[in-house]
Amino acid sequence: MNSNRDVQTALLHHQAGRLDLAENIYRKVLASDPNHSDALHLMGAIAGQRGRFEEGIELLQKAISVQPNYFQAIRNLAALLAQAGRYEDSVSMFRKAIELVPEDAALHNDLGTVLERLDRTDEAIAMFTTAAELDPIFADALKNLCHALRKNGMAAEAVEAGSKAITIAPSSADARFELGKALVAARRPQDALQEFREAIRCKPDYMAAFEEIGKTFAQMQKFDEAVAVMQRAIELQPDQAGLHIILGSILGGAERHLDALLQFREAVRIKPDSLEAHVNAAIALAKLKRFEEALEHHIRAAAIDANAAITHEAAAEIAMGQLDAKTAVEHYRDACAADPTLVSSLTGLGLALRSSGKFDEAQAAFRKALQLDPSLVSIYDNMVRTGMRLFADSEIEQLTRVLKEAEAEAEEQVAAEFALGKILDEKERFDEAFQHYAIGNLMQRKRREARGNYYDPGKYREMVDQMIETLTPAYFAERRGWGDPSELPVFIVGMPRSGTTLAHQIVASHPQVHGGGERGDMRKIAGFLGGGDLREAALSWKKSPVAEAALKQIQEYRKIAPSAARFVDKMPNNVVFCAIIALLFPQARIIFCRRDPRDTCLSCYFQNFPDGLPFATDLTHCGLHNVETYRLMDHWLQALPLRMMELHYESVVDDLEGQARRLIDFLGLPWDPACLEFQKAKTAVLTCSVWQVRQPIYNSSVGRWRKYESHLGPLLKALETLPKDGLTAD
Repeated sequence: MNSNRDVQTALLHHQAGRLDLAENIYRKVLASDPNHSDALHLMGAIAGQRGRFEEGIELLQKAISVQPNYFQAIRNLAALLAQAGRYEDSVSMFRKAIELVPEDAALHNDLGTVLERLDRTDEAIAMFTTAAELDPIFADALKNLCHALRKNGMAAEAVEAGSKAITIAPSSADARFELGKALVAARRPQDALQEFREAIRCKPDYMAAFEEIGKTFAQMQKFDEAVAVMQRAIELQPDQAGLHIILGSILGGAERHLDALLQFREAVRIKPDSLEAHVNAAIALAKLKRFEEALEHHIRAAAIDANAAITHEAAAEIAMGQLDAKTAVEHYRDACAADPTLVSSLTGLGLALRSSGKFDEAQAAFRKALQLDPSLVSIYDNMVRTGMRLFADSEIEQLTRVLKEAEAEAEEQVAAEFALGKILDEKERFDEAFQHYAIGNLMQRKRREARGNYYDPGKYREMVDQMIETLTPAYFAERRGWGDPSELPVFIVGMPRSGTTLAHQIVASHPQVHGGGERGDMRKIAGFLGGGDLREAALSWKKSPVAEAALKQIQEYRKIAPSAARFVDKMPNNVVFCAIIALLFPQARIIFCRRDPRDTCLSCYFQNFPDGLPFATDLTHCGLHNVETYRLMDHWLQALPLRMMELHYESVVDDLEGQARRLIDFLGLPWDPACLEFQKAKTAVLTCSVWQVRQPIYNSSVGRWRKYESHLGPLLKALETLPKDGLTAD
């Protein structure tokens, strides 16, 4: 038997894909010559091809023991070790191959790929760089270098490497894709979109490129375009659960949580064991306040992987939705323990700690998140909302640099503008601060208008006119006795930033009161009763559906707070639903909060409201909205057959105990001194006032508008129709 000739024959079969024939010949050679290095090498290669990794590794190792400098066997062993997940061993073997043939560019590229899998990114970058130097037209090495540089936070260098790759290989879909990702990291989304589109042109079914186009549009707040792209991708591959999850995430970013839920549930249908689908469905349901359903999805997620960081994140989101900050903190801590590098968990932990008044711990969590991702400048916005006042000049420079370098009007930029405004305000650089607030509001308004969220002061005024005309004392007299007679509900309403959170914390500090925070119940009930046009709907409401809705809502309150004497909903915008409140709960109490409109409107303008308030981005709109809100409150005070009181923020600041006693007396409860230490209340605070209401009473916000008076012409003009005593709110 001529072993060498037989090996050559087998190799021809091997190269032609006739693996069974080749393997039989290699076995026969090894049966007669167990140390035939070529047969061992090639038999090991076939074993690797067929997924028999350990057998292949053993054969290749034996070939190398017979012939220690057998380069091709060493190279193949390195690759097979990587396939088997034995990355450290693979690295050692690749280094041995490079010692034998140091000028082989492909070896350096392959070693770089393995090093990346080990998160040894710096070493990987060195290998890819060497590969590209050894072979200047090695497009794959440049593509891999682009990926590694981006992963290492070196966006500009990644773009340079990716650009070289597509110059060499313009039809490489993967190179186009990696360059697109680098351009996103470099905050050049328009250029990135072009590369992703080119990747799809090169490879029409490139799902990852579709996904990135959708995500990039979403980051630019172009949600319609993002949704359209993902819908097109789903048309191409309707049974890809991951595509539905991405579309759901985009819809959630556009605050279309119900539409997002439908996508997540479709992903669950396609892939019932998808952890990500269940987690996202749970979070969407928490956003919709459908907590029982949210918990069902969380239970299913926990059954798949109870220890995953995102499973804990979902539980934390549900807890925060239920105003249970303590439980949320615990789950976020578990998420951080499961994955200490997960920025979203650290940010969530900071928010949960902040809502429960643990500001130092919140700052530490935000700082850690910022260390992991220095480009996440929205963290500064979170930090200033924890009352942090001392920012180094270098941090101000970092924020300013991000704003100069960024191309898109993305969420990060908006947050950075508001953060800079707050920081400069604290430094009493008021003119500079106002400019950043103005830019931030302009960006925010454009983002909201891009998704159809416009504010029309004329429509709001018309709605107030119609309610005043229709919802008269006679209207309520005709409907006396509707609803549920419980005294449990209390509503705190008014303009945002008018002291509603302060009032809430004072009364929620009473042991017989449950502070429910800002709830959307009244809006939902209005929809249930047919409340598109409130005036027309009010005329069509019937006693039976109102009674049914009232009873159901009281049961919901009782489920949350079984022993409370009063349950407080402090949603400011419930001011437009006071007629519904009066019909639902004839024994309810309403607290109307007022504050000097100049301070109220300025405070609205200076807040980066993440979930709405489109009027807040324009000084004129702020003023007009305040005028109409006061006009509506004045009407309710005359028309509603309810127990009502007005609470002036300035009066609370001047006389905390007197106004707190007045509040508790209005609620029909005995006085409790805990109400004077509202800053210690355990109730979670999720509003923009989170830091302020955790401090003892202070008066520095009274008359704050004067510091910015030279910039407030549009606001002051809009407020001209208010009586002078309305401007001081006394």
